[in-house]
Amino acid sequence: MQVTGIGGSFNPVHVDSASGHLATATNNPDACDPFVERFDGAVLLVKRGRCFFQVKATNAEDAGAVAVVVYNDHRPDVSISMEGAEELLLPRIPSIFVSAEKGQELLRHLGGPALMSKVGDEYVQLSEPISAHVIFRCGEDFQRSQTCQVGDVVDVKLWVKRTLENPPSLPDAAATEQELHEFAVIQAQADSASLRMLRGQVLDADPGNQSLLVQWLGEQEQSVGVGTIPGMNLDKEPPTSVPLAAAFRDGVRCTSPRDVWIEKLLEPYACNAEFVVHVASLCAMPELAPKKPQEEQGINCQEQTTKIQQ
Repeated sequence: MQVTGIGGSFNPVHVDSASGHLATATNNPDACDPFVERFDGAVLLVKRGRCFFQVKATNAEDAGAVAVVVYNDHRPDVSISMEGAEELLLPRIPSIFVSAEKGQELLRHLGGPALMSKVGDEYVQLSEPISAHVIFRCGEDFQRSQTCQVGDVVDVKLWVKRTLENPPSLPDAAATEQELHEFAVIQAQADSASLRMLRGQVLDADPGNQSLLVQWLGEQEQSVGVGTIPGMNLDKEPPTSVPLAAAFRDGVRCTSPRDVWIEKLLEPYACNAEFVVHVASLCAMPELAPKKPQEEQGINCQEQTTKIQQ
């Protein structure tokens, strides 16, 4: 069978293909936890959810896999690309995203050979470089003391470590191989951490200490695209001091200069991106400064009488 998928923005650009046997992990189906078992030479089939696509790829790579196929869960399919996070390590193996239906079909072919190849479609020319169109403008009415200030709603990246309510006890010397394996899997899950995004409102900003005091928004106010931290009681969570570099306002990092502002970002499509960027310093250049409205000029109309003599 042949399946077409969507690649990841974090995919290695120099890898055009990968081949191996199709495999999956029943005890770590979403690949969000470090693998205990090895998958050397495998194209690993994993389920969407619970962590970044990029984490799935790096965990699979650490276990010896040569490629990753992520199949969808109950959510809408990814239409452009699987997005990653700049704080995470870049995997050296390729990944693609397929629909839930295609994933179920692939699960029926476990153990069989699999070949993953990078291809283009009618919208993408792989031989052409990625291009970006940037539109600069200045606006004298743009006044902010800092990029993220009191009252702003920001998205904060947080590393969350998992804690177990009932940690398992160490197996005794008479434990079976299966019991030892299950204990190792649980320990690996307990020691893992994941990168999550949480939305909050800025209560205070301290540029000197490069930090923000943030009050987390309630569960209903969290962005669906951003997500929440599982198990976190948002209604009772106190204000938290977070690093300025971990917070973003409308996609712009809070450490960005306040005189530069991404006003509009069109989602990259077909290897093209478009930005509209506000740069206050451009207002000093007459040819780039906003055109001033022309002053109104009055027109005096005088009645003129012409006398015609015969």
